[in-house]
Amino acid sequence: MEFTSLDYELESMVSKINLDKHPILKENYSIRYSYVVFIYIALKSSKRNNEQILDIMNSYKTAFHITEHDFDKFMDLSSNNETDLLQKGIRLIGYDKNWLLKWKFIEANYCILLLAELLFLNLSNFEQFYHNKIIQLYSDLFEIAPSTTVQIRLILLKILAHENVNSLLENKKLSCLSYFYHIIQEHRNFDLIKQPRVLIIATMSSGKSTVLNALIGKQMFPSENKACTSKIVEFTNNPVLRKEVGVASGTLLDSRRDVTYSDVTDWNHNPDVSRIQLEGRVHSYSELKGHKISFMDTPGTNNSRDREHGEITYNILQTADIDMILYVLNVTNLASEDDSILLKNVLKVALDKNIIFLLNKVDQLDLDADDDMFDSLNIAIKYITDHGVKSPTVIPISAYAASLFTYALEGRELTRKETRDLLSFYSLFQIPEYDMNVIARNLNSSLSISEVKIQSHIDVQVGNIVLSSQSLQKALNKTGIGLLERFLLQLTS
Repeated sequence: MEFTSLDYELESMVSKINLDKHPILKENYSIRYSYVVFIYIALKSSKRNNEQILDIMNSYKTAFHITEHDFDKFMDLSSNNETDLLQKGIRLIGYDKNWLLKWKFIEANYCILLLAELLFLNLSNFEQFYHNKIIQLYSDLFEIAPSTTVQIRLILLKILAHENVNSLLENKKLSCLSYFYHIIQEHRNFDLIKQPRVLIIATMSSGKSTVLNALIGKQMFPSENKACTSKIVEFTNNPVLRKEVGVASGTLLDSRRDVTYSDVTDWNHNPDVSRIQLEGRVHSYSELKGHKISFMDTPGTNNSRDREHGEITYNILQTADIDMILYVLNVTNLASEDDSILLKNVLKVALDKNIIFLLNKVDQLDLDADDDMFDSLNIAIKYITDHGVKSPTVIPISAYAASLFTYALEGRELTRKETRDLLSFYSLFQIPEYDMNVIARNLNSSLSISEVKIQSHIDVQVGNIVLSSQSLQKALNKTGIGLLERFLLQLTS
């Protein structure tokens, strides 16, 4: 079964629900805990996989401040029989013996809120819900009339269909459902903002995924030291979100409310996944942090093991609504036969598009030997013009150095290799000849002044060395990533 864009849209909306505004948060621990246990029992009987259930429950654990000990207790509940599973949950929270808990759930209408939340998590599309026996058992437990359940379903579907539900929410019993209206409306308002889409293209192992990781400031795009991205992977900057959410689609539909690099890597290797869509915030030192913009990674086209990679990239290039193309060149392997073939094919269909060429891996040039930064830049420009591009925009960049500087500034733990590499890059970018703003000064002078200010000093521990955050930020700016961000910023105006 191939899932549609509407399936993705719905799953994306469910994944982005903001629990920080949940009405239950004002209640005591016992009520919050009971609510979460009821959620878990329903999810165990739903169509969601174990990884999804764990991901969803972890988001509730964090938002509802559930202790690790109590979390483990209800996560161990299991049964092949829904009635038995519900009874185990009731005994765990002491629902049948706690009159205050019963009163809160029934008289304060938390049972209505809970039922709506369970239905929302069991939506199959924008018009109907998956059958889940636990939901009917809940209705019986809380003595919710069938007519009330019908009203709850109707309100949820109307909210999803952009219809006005104010008159329905005037019913005191159903007024708690305004929570769903406001949180869905918040994300819908963001979704209505048109985002520029940036497609990144390169031959295999040119560092395109590393460029994208540097732009967003976290490792999300697969960038192993071999053939990396094998799917279409898209990341949209969403300043509203506190964590990254992800949806994988194809012949399966999977999602995470707190997606990790490991999740993305697993999806990337899964033959049932054809597209991975991520949303989250870019790093706090980015020119783009307050702007909606989307980055799309494509498979490397010269993978001899999978010719389909090239077909995917060329198809996206011809059919997708793209505002800019980032074409990554490897300065250490410039003008290779594979790259020449790719560039010719790209220009056949995209010569009139907005293309920026990135001359990546400039940190690997040995300026103390025979390498020269300006010569390398001029060779790249000639290579591109020889393929028919007039006055190409070429930005020299060290994506790997930029990503490591950003990871350190954002407090991400580095591996031992990353630590060694960062310290080496830090020394390298103190040398004036490695300042990409100087190397590309003609481009630099044509752009608006950077909106990113040097932030106040904090100590950053890198291995056994303490570095100043201000000096790290200055080193980051010299990698060329800031130049690229200022070009991309023009798309958002």
